This record gives sequence, C-alpha cells and structure tokens, in this order.
Amino acid sequence: MKAEAAVTLYQPDGTTRSFVGQVENASASGVGLVLPMTLPEASVLNIDIPGLPSRVGRVRWLKESGVEGTHHGIEFDSPSEISSLVYRPSLAKRARRVRRRVFVGLISLALLALAAYGLVWLIDEFRGYRPQYYEPKDIERQQHQQREAGEGVVPPPSR
Repeated sequence: MKAEAAVTLYQPDGTTRSFVGQVENASASGVGLVLPMTLPEASVLNIDIPGLPSRVGRVRWLKESGVEGTHHGIEFDSPSEISSLVYRPSLAKRARRVRRRVFVGLISLALLALAAYGLVWLIDEFRGYRPQYYEPKDIERQQHQQREAGEGVVPPPSR
C-alpha cells in the first residue's frame, strides 16, 4: 500500500507548484516518491506525508517508470525528528556490545588478578631461605638458638 504525499516544488523564479505523489519508501534521511512529472535533479521540494512532520529535501536521482510516473529519490536537508525511533535497533546493538565488552573486561581483570596473586605466591615460596632444607644440621648452633629463645637445652646425641 502506497501512501500519498503532498509535494510543493520551489521553482528558481520564486514561485511554488503543488501536486500529489506516491511514497515508495521512507527513511530518516530521505524518501522515494513516484511523481506524475519528471523534475530536474537538485530541485527543492517540501514533502508532507500524513502522520509525519513536513520535510524539505532535494531530488538526488530519477528513474523513469512508464505508466506510473517517474521515481524520484529525495534526500532531506535536515536530520529527522523521528531518527531516534529509526535507530533504536542500532542503539540496542550498541548497548549489548558495550555490556559484552564490560563483561569480558571484568573477566580478563579477574584472570589477571588471579595470575598476579599466583605469581606473588610463587615468588614468596622461593624467596624464603630455609636452612634446614639446604644445610646439614648444626647441633651447636641449634642449641645456641634454643638458649637464646629461652627454651630448654637438648643434650647432644651420643656417638
């Protein structure tokens, strides 16, 4: 079903001419019209489609269609007031993409923190010098350390 649009042509001599055209398709940035006559490219038009605000645009392309008239591609001069409605799917995709990136970023940050914690733990495990694992037992030093610590002295083992 094609909608009718009231079209006003602004002619170079300052006069206007009005007629009715059929809307083929419409978007936020332009409209396709079938008009009973052929207009030159770059002609300035005011297009009034029922249910939408009146818009000013320019003819950008033409295509002869025989009996129906001539197809005209009209580009609007200013952005549409309804463009926010037209771009809702794109806004939803952008919001989903942002949420996905934040989620992946948080997971990456958690994995990075876990790897850093593991690396610090590993370094601390190797940093501590534990002579009981590396040196032979020195009984005299052990007795001296126990006396200094106030513990009971253990007699040396007999040989």
